[in-house]
Amino acid sequence: MPRSTPWTGITDNKIITHQDIKQAADDGYFDQLQTITLDLSQCITKNRTIEHFDVDQDNLLIRTSNQLVTKVKARRPKEQCVTYNIKVEQSDLDLSDDGKVYVYYYPCGETGGTASFTTYSYSGTFLSSVCVQNYPNLDPVVQIFYDGGVPNTNISSRIILLPGQCTQNKLVAVSMSGCTSNSGLTNTFTYQITKPGITKLNTYFDLDKTYGNIDVRISGTSNNTNNEVFIGNYTEKIGETFVLVNGNNDVTGSLGFFSRNNSKNLDITVHSTNSTTFQPFTLSFTCGCTETIKCTSIVTGETETFVQNVVLNVTNSGILIYFNSKNEQISKYVTTGNITLNECIILESLKNIPITGTNPQKYSSPLILSDPTEYTITSTGSTCTSSTTGITSNFSSNVEITFEARYGFSATAHWLDCSGNQRSRFVNVNETFTVCGKFNSGTGIPAYYGSACNCYEP
Repeated sequence: MPRSTPWTGITDNKIITHQDIKQAADDGYFDQLQTITLDLSQCITKNRTIEHFDVDQDNLLIRTSNQLVTKVKARRPKEQCVTYNIKVEQSDLDLSDDGKVYVYYYPCGETGGTASFTTYSYSGTFLSSVCVQNYPNLDPVVQIFYDGGVPNTNISSRIILLPGQCTQNKLVAVSMSGCTSNSGLTNTFTYQITKPGITKLNTYFDLDKTYGNIDVRISGTSNNTNNEVFIGNYTEKIGETFVLVNGNNDVTGSLGFFSRNNSKNLDITVHSTNSTTFQPFTLSFTCGCTETIKCTSIVTGETETFVQNVVLNVTNSGILIYFNSKNEQISKYVTTGNITLNECIILESLKNIPITGTNPQKYSSPLILSDPTEYTITSTGSTCTSSTTGITSNFSSNVEITFEARYGFSATAHWLDCSGNQRSRFVNVNETFTVCGKFNSGTGIPAYYGSACNCYEP
């Protein structure tokens, strides 16, 4: 039988067939309790829905046993939490009073009170953006404010339900503090994957450093056909994806970790589906100490040449790593074009990773990252000494800065706009605010840095 319409493509009030809800279960929206042996093209009744799928039975109370079921009545159990993508349209941003789209929702673990909200200032699809408590009449609401603050929900931006569950409440940290050796794997925890689709683990490793190379190990048995594990900095998408087999697994590997906002959270996300009924399974995760690149290893040879006002031609945007005259490692996100390093630096630290076969000679960042930069040195600048007080480089890297007031307090966010001017804005509790500005300039509340952007300033 051909594949039915995807679950997200079925309207709420359509009476669903056996094939509709079976396909939804195969895609990870429901757990299938029994195999359906009836005609898949037939519409499904309340009794058959409850018998064959793990659904919220309370939402079907007003239905009689043989009454047909609409999509809106076939909901996941209310104790589960679900994930949504948020698709933001530029037309809605243009129409709104403040250039933002608002999403109101109840976070995982909350079933009442004042709804939280997240704001979006740029168009695009924001993946796995909110983790929402699945509860009748508490679906997320997307709206803008226009014409002097009038709410408008009749807009093009929308939410997109994803398969699987999420668990963003009650985060558990496994501390890696005090790691002094890279001789072995040091801390382990186990986690049960109970549902198909995406599971964001609410347990993570709290690293001892904000960057470096990390040894990891994943072990466990899965009887599902597709299993992938992402380990790394999930917010900034820096890490590695490991593929597990259907059967016994004992996978070891290394990954490069980095955070532009000084986070030490080593996140783990599992995606698992099965060609038949999903089988819950348990995985064990082990993490080693963070191995950092020290000055003695990043600088080739014993020569240390101190220079300032070095000019680079960046040919691939990404993270630039080098050492200043105080032997401090500097890391900055840079975009394509010419940049000048005004401060006194160790020239050799820029030449540690030459790219073979390039003319003029091209170099790249020394850390294993998801986005290392590539560049040529167009001017080695002028001589300085290790005691020279230089000017901190002013990188013309304009990126999306997201401020999050999700820690029980409101505060004022500060940042530099694209022209280098100091800006500020009060951010309410549970609000998210995104703006385009200078990389690494956000202060006041937690700030996260995204992709390059263009500012539109008067």
